[in-house]
Amino acid sequence: MGINFRKTNSGDEDIPTQAQVFQCFTLCCWLTRLYTPIQLVRLDQRNATVYILAGEDLEFEIQPDGRWMEG
Repeated sequence: MGINFRKTNSGDEDIPTQAQVFQCFTLCCWLTRLYTPIQLVRLDQRNATVYILAGEDLEFEIQPDGRWMEG
C-alpha cells in the first residue's frame, strides 16, 4: 500500500497534499510568532511526510492527512 502524492502538470515532481500545506503554513506561522528560526522544510518522498526543523531542537512531522507530531 503506497502513498500517492499529487502530481504537478509536468508529472515529474511530487508536491505535498493540501492538508500538509495548510498544516505546514500554520506551524511555520506559530513558530515565527515565537521568534523561532525555521532551519529546514522538506518533503520526504519516501514516506510522503513533510519535515520541519526549527530552533535548536524542534522537529515536526506532518503526515499526508495533515496530522502532525513533534519529534
